[in-house]
Amino acid sequence: MSKNARKRKSLHKLNSKYWNQQRFGSCPERCNRCVRFPQRGAAASFLDEQPSFTSSEVPQDQYKEMPYSAVGKILFRSARAGQCNVMEDAYGSAWAIGPRTIMTVAHNLYETNCAQFSSNIVFVPGFGSDQPTALYSVVSYRFPSAYPEIPSSNNDVAICILDRDFDADVGFIEPLTHQVVGGDRLLALGYPSNHSLQNMWQCDGEFVTELSDPEDRIAMSSDFRGGSIGGPWALHVGETWRARGHQVGPYPGQAGDIQGSTYYGDQVVELLEWAGSILRTV
Repeated sequence: MSKNARKRKSLHKLNSKYWNQQRFGSCPERCNRCVRFPQRGAAASFLDEQPSFTSSEVPQDQYKEMPYSAVGKILFRSARAGQCNVMEDAYGSAWAIGPRTIMTVAHNLYETNCAQFSSNIVFVPGFGSDQPTALYSVVSYRFPSAYPEIPSSNNDVAICILDRDFDADVGFIEPLTHQVVGGDRLLALGYPSNHSLQNMWQCDGEFVTELSDPEDRIAMSSDFRGGSIGGPWALHVGETWRARGHQVGPYPGQAGDIQGSTYYGDQVVELLEWAGSILRTV
């Protein structure tokens, strides 16, 4: 066994011991407290009409089907907002993009107000109260270099590498980069605390074209809140599912249920290239 393999095994053993069943059910959601959306001058104008959306719990007998089989909880320890010397358990949402990689938001991994990285980071695909869970440890991750200084929605994205490959029943939702802005309907997936702390939910909502800008952020209609942060906005493309965005937080300057996401441009391409280069060496 190589030195790196021994390190991965040791890390996973520590994380498995830390994240016992009691901690699974007790950690609070990761809210939007550390996301500072930059405003473009005046606040964005309100929409004349609220775009439609429909939210529902994902039936647990569908957790092994796409696109749900790619989605899970990301659990971690993070500095508490306003008390940087206090670490607390927290969770968000994430999803598999490849055999050993996941995507989520950067602010699940780095607390900008305290300039502290999260620890004990694990991903649990298909997390649900009646579902058997497999735990994967995050051994490496990266987010855009501009994120700590400018934690806007277009920087709030991260890719994580895990300690081992996924089991065969985990699916992948690859990010769709440099996608021309259009009016598709998207399926937001995750664990929103305003619906359930334990079970996966889905929200079928509209891509809000008039609020979407590749140089800033994109938007969709959804009522998801904390806990769903980092979950994908999935789009059915042919026979596959692709991620058009992910839950970052409420779109600034808008009333109603409008959520914002990173636009997948060059910064996401660079993260994917980084992950590919790392995986070729392990």
